Amino acid sequence: MREFLISIYLFLSGCIFRLFRLLPLQRKTIFLTCFGDPVIRVVHEVHQQTKDALIIIKLKPCDLPTDMYSYAKIIQRPALPFQWLRLLFHLATARAVWIDNYVPLLATCRLKSQVPCIQLWHAVGAIKRFGWKDPAIQKRSTRALERFRTVYSRFTHVVVGSDYMAAIFQQGFGIPPERIFPTGIPRTDFFFDVEEQRNIRSEMMQCLPHLQQKVLILYAPTFHQQEMSLSSLQLDLELMYDNLHHTHMLILHLHPRVADHFHNPYPDFVLDLSGQYPIQHLMSIADLLITDYSSIAFEYALLDRPMYFFAYDLNSYEDERGFWQTYEALVPGPVSKHTAELITHITSQTEDPSKRIAFATAWNQYSDGNSSQRVVQLIYHNK
Repeated sequence: MREFLISIYLFLSGCIFRLFRLLPLQRKTIFLTCFGDPVIRVVHEVHQQTKDALIIIKLKPCDLPTDMYSYAKIIQRPALPFQWLRLLFHLATARAVWIDNYVPLLATCRLKSQVPCIQLWHAVGAIKRFGWKDPAIQKRSTRALERFRTVYSRFTHVVVGSDYMAAIFQQGFGIPPERIFPTGIPRTDFFFDVEEQRNIRSEMMQCLPHLQQKVLILYAPTFHQQEMSLSSLQLDLELMYDNLHHTHMLILHLHPRVADHFHNPYPDFVLDLSGQYPIQHLMSIADLLITDYSSIAFEYALLDRPMYFFAYDLNSYEDERGFWQTYEALVPGPVSKHTAELITHITSQTEDPSKRIAFATAWNQYSDGNSSQRVVQLIYHNK
Protein backbone atom coordinates (compact mmCIF):
# COMPACT_ATOMS: atom_id res chain seq x y z
CA MET A 1 0.00 0.00 0.00
CA ARG A 2 2.79 2.44 0.90
CA GLU A 3 4.50 1.88 -2.45
CA PHE A 4 1.17 2.41 -4.25
CA LEU A 5 0.55 5.73 -2.47
CA ILE A 6 4.08 6.90 -3.26
CA SER A 7 3.53 6.06 -6.92
CA ILE A 8 0.27 8.03 -7.03
CA TYR A 9 1.87 11.04 -5.34
CA LEU A 10 4.83 11.02 -7.72
CA PHE A 11 2.62 10.52 -10.78
CA LEU A 12 0.45 13.52 -9.92
CA SER A 13 3.51 15.60 -9.05
CA GLY A 14 5.10 14.71 -12.38
CA CYS A 15 2.02 15.74 -14.34
CA ILE A 16 1.78 19.14 -12.67
CA PHE A 17 5.55 19.66 -12.86
CA ARG A 18 5.51 19.12 -16.62
CA LEU A 19 2.95 21.92 -16.98
CA PHE A 20 5.10 24.30 -14.92
CA ARG A 21 8.15 23.20 -16.91
CA LEU A 22 6.65 24.95 -19.95
CA LEU A 23 7.28 28.27 -18.21
CA PRO A 24 10.63 30.05 -18.69
CA LEU A 25 13.35 29.71 -16.08
CA GLN A 26 13.61 32.54 -13.59
CA ARG A 27 16.63 34.06 -11.92
CA LYS A 28 16.19 32.13 -8.73
CA THR A 29 17.80 29.28 -6.84
CA ILE A 30 15.89 26.66 -4.89
CA PHE A 31 17.16 24.63 -1.93
CA LEU A 32 15.34 21.43 -0.97
CA THR A 33 16.68 20.64 2.49
CA CYS A 34 15.93 17.86 4.94
CA PHE A 35 18.67 18.85 7.38
CA GLY A 36 19.31 22.59 7.10
CA ASP A 37 22.98 22.56 8.13
CA PRO A 38 24.38 21.46 4.74
CA VAL A 39 22.81 24.41 2.87
CA ILE A 40 23.26 27.27 5.36
CA ARG A 41 26.61 28.54 4.11
CA VAL A 42 25.76 27.89 0.47
CA VAL A 43 22.63 30.03 0.76
CA HIS A 44 24.73 32.88 2.11
CA GLU A 45 27.36 32.46 -0.60
CA VAL A 46 24.81 32.34 -3.43
CA HIS A 47 23.40 35.58 -2.05
CA GLN A 48 26.89 37.11 -2.07
CA GLN A 49 27.84 35.98 -5.57
CA THR A 50 24.55 36.26 -7.49
CA LYS A 51 21.38 38.31 -7.71
CA ASP A 52 19.15 35.26 -7.58
CA ALA A 53 15.98 35.12 -5.56
CA LEU A 54 16.54 32.39 -2.98
CA ILE A 55 13.86 29.84 -2.10
CA ILE A 56 14.44 27.39 0.76
CA ILE A 57 11.92 24.58 1.02
CA LYS A 58 12.07 22.66 4.29
CA LEU A 59 11.44 18.98 3.81
CA LYS A 60 10.85 16.67 6.74
CA PRO A 61 12.54 16.62 9.29
CA CYS A 62 14.28 20.00 8.71
CA ASP A 63 13.98 22.44 11.63
CA LEU A 64 15.77 25.41 10.06
CA PRO A 65 14.42 28.61 11.69
CA THR A 66 12.01 30.44 9.39
CA ASP A 67 13.52 33.82 10.31
CA MET A 68 17.12 32.80 9.68
CA TYR A 69 17.56 34.83 6.48
CA SER A 70 16.21 38.22 5.56
CA TYR A 71 17.15 37.71 1.92
CA ALA A 72 15.66 34.23 1.39
CA LYS A 73 12.10 32.96 1.36
CA ILE A 74 11.74 29.91 3.60
CA ILE A 75 8.76 27.67 2.87
CA GLN A 76 7.53 25.27 5.52
CA ARG A 77 7.13 21.57 4.80
CA PRO A 78 4.79 21.39 1.77
CA ALA A 79 1.93 19.41 3.32
CA LEU A 80 -1.02 21.45 2.04
CA PRO A 81 -2.08 21.44 -1.67
CA PHE A 82 -1.10 25.06 -2.31
CA GLN A 83 2.32 24.48 -0.69
CA TRP A 84 2.80 21.39 -2.84
CA LEU A 85 1.95 23.37 -6.00
CA ARG A 86 4.30 26.16 -4.96
CA LEU A 87 7.10 23.63 -4.48
CA LEU A 88 6.56 22.17 -7.95
CA PHE A 89 6.43 25.65 -9.49
CA HIS A 90 9.72 26.71 -7.94
CA LEU A 91 11.35 23.38 -8.82
CA ALA A 92 10.32 23.74 -12.47
CA THR A 93 11.36 27.37 -12.90
CA ALA A 94 14.57 27.71 -10.84
CA ARG A 95 17.88 27.98 -12.64
CA ALA A 96 19.70 25.89 -10.00
CA VAL A 97 18.53 23.24 -7.54
CA TRP A 98 20.46 22.28 -4.39
CA ILE A 99 19.56 19.25 -2.27
CA ASP A 100 21.07 17.55 0.79
CA ASN A 101 19.35 14.15 0.74
CA TYR A 102 17.50 11.65 -1.42
CA VAL A 103 14.51 13.55 -2.90
CA PRO A 104 11.87 11.19 -4.39
CA LEU A 105 10.22 14.03 -6.36
CA LEU A 106 13.16 14.01 -8.74
CA ALA A 107 12.05 10.60 -9.99
CA THR A 108 9.17 12.18 -11.94
CA CYS A 109 10.32 15.82 -12.07
CA ARG A 110 12.96 16.02 -14.77
CA LEU A 111 14.73 19.36 -14.66
CA LYS A 112 15.60 21.22 -17.83
CA SER A 113 18.96 20.23 -19.27
CA GLN A 114 20.61 23.55 -18.39
CA VAL A 115 19.56 23.38 -14.71
CA PRO A 116 22.19 21.89 -12.39
CA CYS A 117 21.07 19.67 -9.52
CA ILE A 118 23.74 19.80 -6.82
CA GLN A 119 23.87 17.12 -4.13
CA LEU A 120 25.44 18.54 -0.98
CA TRP A 121 24.56 15.46 1.07
CA HIS A 122 24.18 15.66 4.83
CA ALA A 123 27.37 13.92 5.87
CA VAL A 124 31.04 14.76 5.38
CA GLY A 125 32.03 11.09 5.46
CA ALA A 126 30.34 7.72 5.77
CA ILE A 127 30.52 4.90 8.27
CA LYS A 128 27.31 3.02 7.44
CA ARG A 129 26.39 2.05 3.90
CA PHE A 130 23.70 3.80 1.86
CA GLY A 131 22.23 3.78 -1.63
CA TRP A 132 22.94 0.70 -3.70
CA LYS A 133 25.23 -0.66 -0.97
CA ASP A 134 22.60 -0.52 1.78
CA PRO A 135 21.79 -4.14 2.72
CA ALA A 136 18.08 -3.18 2.97
CA ILE A 137 18.03 -2.44 -0.77
CA GLN A 138 17.50 -6.14 -1.45
CA LYS A 139 14.08 -5.99 0.22
CA ARG A 140 12.75 -3.15 -1.95
CA SER A 141 10.39 -3.62 -4.87
CA THR A 142 11.40 -3.35 -8.51
CA ARG A 143 9.42 -0.11 -8.77
CA ALA A 144 11.28 1.38 -5.82
CA LEU A 145 14.65 0.36 -7.26
CA GLU A 146 13.83 2.04 -10.54
CA ARG A 147 12.84 5.18 -8.64
CA PHE A 148 16.16 5.19 -6.79
CA ARG A 149 18.04 4.79 -10.06
CA THR A 150 16.21 7.70 -11.66
CA VAL A 151 16.72 10.04 -8.70
CA TYR A 152 20.44 9.27 -8.53
CA SER A 153 20.77 9.97 -12.25
CA ARG A 154 19.40 13.50 -11.74
CA PHE A 155 22.45 14.62 -9.75
CA THR A 156 24.61 16.72 -12.08
CA HIS A 157 27.07 17.65 -9.32
CA VAL A 158 27.95 15.72 -6.18
CA VAL A 159 30.11 17.72 -3.79
CA VAL A 160 32.80 15.84 -1.84
CA GLY A 161 35.54 16.67 0.63
CA SER A 162 37.82 13.70 -0.05
CA ASP A 163 38.75 10.99 -2.49
CA TYR A 164 37.38 8.50 0.05
CA MET A 165 33.92 10.03 -0.18
CA ALA A 166 34.13 10.30 -3.96
CA ALA A 167 34.65 6.54 -4.19
CA ILE A 168 31.75 5.93 -1.79
CA PHE A 169 29.36 8.07 -3.85
CA GLN A 170 30.36 6.23 -7.01
CA GLN A 171 29.39 2.97 -5.33
CA GLY A 172 26.41 4.19 -3.33
CA PHE A 173 24.72 6.24 -6.05
CA GLY A 174 26.30 4.80 -9.17
CA ILE A 175 27.59 8.28 -9.98
CA PRO A 176 30.23 8.57 -12.74
CA PRO A 177 33.48 10.33 -11.75
CA GLU A 178 32.81 13.32 -14.00
CA ARG A 179 29.81 14.29 -11.84
CA ILE A 180 31.80 14.35 -8.61
CA PHE A 181 33.46 17.62 -7.65
CA PRO A 182 36.15 17.86 -4.93
CA THR A 183 35.32 21.39 -3.83
CA GLY A 184 35.33 20.52 -0.14
CA ILE A 185 32.20 20.42 2.00
CA PRO A 186 30.58 23.84 2.58
CA ARG A 187 29.37 23.02 6.10
CA THR A 188 32.98 22.44 7.22
CA ASP A 189 33.84 26.10 6.59
CA PHE A 190 32.58 26.72 10.11
CA PHE A 191 35.46 24.76 11.63
CA PHE A 192 38.03 27.01 9.96
CA ASP A 193 36.41 30.22 11.20
CA VAL A 194 38.05 30.67 14.59
CA GLU A 195 36.38 34.01 15.27
CA GLU A 196 32.89 32.67 14.65
CA GLN A 197 33.55 29.73 16.95
CA ARG A 198 34.87 32.07 19.64
CA ASN A 199 31.76 34.26 19.39
CA ILE A 200 29.44 31.28 19.56
CA ARG A 201 31.21 29.89 22.59
CA SER A 202 31.02 33.26 24.32
CA GLU A 203 27.29 33.59 23.63
CA MET A 204 26.53 30.04 24.77
CA MET A 205 28.55 30.39 27.95
CA GLN A 206 26.65 33.55 28.82
CA CYS A 207 23.41 31.59 28.49
CA LEU A 208 24.82 28.50 30.22
CA PRO A 209 27.38 29.83 32.75
CA HIS A 210 27.39 26.61 34.81
CA LEU A 211 29.26 24.90 31.96
CA GLN A 212 32.36 27.05 32.27
CA GLN A 213 34.13 25.12 35.01
CA LYS A 214 33.52 21.63 33.60
CA VAL A 215 34.95 19.38 30.92
CA LEU A 216 32.13 19.23 28.37
CA ILE A 217 31.23 15.88 26.84
CA LEU A 218 28.94 15.90 23.82
CA TYR A 219 26.95 12.70 23.34
CA ALA A 220 25.52 12.65 19.81
CA PRO A 221 24.47 9.17 18.72
CA THR A 222 22.84 8.23 15.45
CA PHE A 223 19.15 7.34 15.59
CA HIS A 224 18.27 3.78 16.57
CA GLN A 225 14.69 2.84 15.76
CA GLN A 226 14.31 0.84 18.98
CA GLU A 227 15.40 3.76 21.19
CA MET A 228 12.16 5.62 21.69
CA SER A 229 12.51 6.27 25.43
CA LEU A 230 15.22 6.85 27.99
CA SER A 231 14.78 3.33 29.37
CA SER A 232 15.89 1.89 26.05
CA LEU A 233 19.06 3.97 25.81
CA GLN A 234 22.09 1.87 26.52
CA LEU A 235 24.30 4.62 27.92
CA ASP A 236 24.22 4.16 31.70
CA LEU A 237 23.68 7.70 32.94
CA GLU A 238 23.83 6.68 36.59
CA LEU A 239 27.27 5.15 36.15
CA MET A 240 28.41 8.19 34.15
CA TYR A 241 27.18 10.45 36.93
CA ASP A 242 28.88 8.49 39.70
CA ASN A 243 32.24 8.61 37.96
CA LEU A 244 32.30 11.94 36.13
CA HIS A 245 29.90 14.49 37.56
CA HIS A 246 32.49 16.28 39.74
CA THR A 247 34.60 17.27 36.74
CA HIS A 248 32.43 16.81 33.64
CA MET A 249 29.08 17.82 32.15
CA LEU A 250 27.29 15.60 29.65
CA ILE A 251 25.56 17.47 26.82
CA LEU A 252 22.99 15.46 24.88
CA HIS A 253 22.09 15.86 21.23
CA LEU A 254 19.41 13.26 20.59
CA HIS A 255 17.13 12.54 17.68
CA PRO A 256 13.82 14.46 18.16
CA ARG A 257 11.82 11.24 18.55
CA VAL A 258 14.15 10.15 21.35
CA ALA A 259 14.45 13.59 22.95
CA ASP A 260 10.65 13.82 23.25
CA HIS A 261 10.71 10.88 25.68
CA PHE A 262 13.79 11.91 27.60
CA HIS A 263 13.51 12.52 31.35
CA ASN A 264 16.63 13.97 32.91
CA PRO A 265 17.41 12.34 36.27
CA TYR A 266 20.69 14.25 36.74
CA PRO A 267 20.14 17.94 35.87
CA ASP A 268 23.40 18.95 37.56
CA PHE A 269 25.34 16.62 35.25
CA VAL A 270 23.24 15.96 32.14
CA LEU A 271 22.13 18.84 29.90
CA ASP A 272 19.78 17.99 27.07
CA LEU A 273 20.25 20.61 24.35
CA SER A 274 18.62 18.55 21.61
CA GLY A 275 17.04 20.89 19.08
CA GLN A 276 18.02 24.03 20.99
CA TYR A 277 21.30 24.76 19.23
CA PRO A 278 22.76 23.76 15.85
CA ILE A 279 24.91 20.65 16.21
CA GLN A 280 27.98 22.55 14.98
CA HIS A 281 27.58 25.02 17.86
CA LEU A 282 27.50 22.15 20.33
CA MET A 283 30.59 20.64 18.74
CA SER A 284 32.44 23.93 19.04
CA ILE A 285 32.05 24.05 22.84
CA ALA A 286 32.54 20.32 23.52
CA ASP A 287 35.91 19.21 24.88
CA LEU A 288 35.31 15.65 23.74
CA LEU A 289 32.76 13.69 21.73
CA ILE A 290 30.96 10.41 22.28
CA THR A 291 29.16 9.00 19.26
CA ASP A 292 28.60 5.68 17.51
CA TYR A 293 27.89 5.41 13.76
CA SER A 294 27.09 9.06 13.17
CA SER A 295 28.94 11.09 10.54
CA ILE A 296 29.43 13.83 13.14
CA ALA A 297 32.90 12.37 13.79
CA PHE A 298 34.16 13.51 10.39
CA GLU A 299 33.42 17.14 11.24
CA TYR A 300 34.42 17.03 14.88
CA ALA A 301 37.82 15.71 13.82
CA LEU A 302 38.56 19.16 12.39
CA LEU A 303 38.56 20.54 15.95
CA ASP A 304 41.37 18.13 16.90
CA ARG A 305 39.72 17.01 20.13
CA PRO A 306 39.26 13.51 21.57
CA MET A 307 36.53 11.19 20.28
CA TYR A 308 35.16 8.03 21.86
CA PHE A 309 32.82 5.53 20.22
CA PHE A 310 30.05 3.83 22.16
CA ALA A 311 28.93 0.98 19.88
CA TYR A 312 26.99 -1.29 22.22
CA ASP A 313 25.16 -3.00 19.32
CA LEU A 314 28.08 -3.18 16.92
CA ASN A 315 27.51 -6.70 15.61
CA SER A 316 23.76 -6.39 15.02
CA TYR A 317 24.09 -2.90 13.54
CA GLU A 318 26.75 -4.09 11.11
CA ASP A 319 24.50 -6.95 9.99
CA GLU A 320 21.56 -4.59 9.54
CA ARG A 321 23.22 -1.53 7.95
CA GLY A 322 26.70 -2.59 6.89
CA PHE A 323 29.88 -0.50 7.04
CA TRP A 324 32.11 0.81 4.28
CA GLN A 325 35.14 -0.42 6.21
CA THR A 326 35.74 -2.49 9.30
CA TYR A 327 34.34 -0.30 12.07
CA GLU A 328 37.29 -0.54 14.45
CA ALA A 329 39.72 0.28 11.66
CA LEU A 330 37.73 3.28 10.46
CA VAL A 331 36.87 5.21 13.61
CA PRO A 332 39.69 7.33 15.14
CA GLY A 333 39.08 6.61 18.80
CA PRO A 334 38.55 3.81 21.34
CA VAL A 335 35.46 1.64 20.81
CA SER A 336 33.38 0.61 23.84
CA LYS A 337 30.42 -1.75 24.07
CA HIS A 338 29.69 -1.01 27.73
CA THR A 339 29.42 2.23 29.70
CA ALA A 340 32.03 1.13 32.25
CA GLU A 341 34.52 0.55 29.46
CA LEU A 342 33.70 3.95 27.96
CA ILE A 343 34.29 5.68 31.29
CA THR A 344 37.66 3.95 31.64
CA HIS A 345 38.71 5.19 28.21
CA ILE A 346 37.66 8.76 29.06
CA THR A 347 39.30 8.93 32.48
CA SER A 348 42.48 7.18 31.25
CA GLN A 349 42.60 9.35 28.10
CA THR A 350 43.39 6.33 25.94
CA GLU A 351 42.46 8.15 22.72
CA ASP A 352 45.35 8.43 20.22
CA PRO A 353 45.75 12.01 18.85
CA SER A 354 47.79 10.86 15.84
CA LYS A 355 44.95 8.59 14.69
CA ARG A 356 42.50 11.45 15.07
CA ILE A 357 44.67 13.79 12.99
CA ALA A 358 45.14 11.22 10.23
CA PHE A 359 41.37 10.66 10.15
CA ALA A 360 40.65 14.39 9.85
CA THR A 361 43.21 14.84 7.08
CA ALA A 362 41.97 11.90 5.01
CA TRP A 363 38.25 12.67 5.14
CA ASN A 364 38.54 16.48 4.86
CA GLN A 365 41.15 16.41 2.13
CA TYR A 366 39.64 19.27 0.08
CA SER A 367 37.92 21.22 2.86
CA ASP A 368 39.94 24.29 3.79
CA GLY A 369 37.44 26.93 4.88
CA ASN A 370 36.65 28.12 1.36
CA SER A 371 34.42 25.30 0.16
CA SER A 372 31.20 27.34 -0.03
CA GLN A 373 32.84 30.02 -2.13
CA ARG A 374 34.40 27.42 -4.40
CA VAL A 375 31.27 25.39 -5.09
CA VAL A 376 29.11 28.46 -5.77
CA GLN A 377 31.78 29.78 -8.12
CA LEU A 378 31.74 26.42 -9.91
CA ILE A 379 27.96 26.35 -10.39
CA TYR A 380 27.24 29.95 -11.32
CA HIS A 381 30.40 31.29 -12.92
CA ASN A 382 32.20 28.31 -14.45
CA LYS A 383 30.07 28.08 -17.56
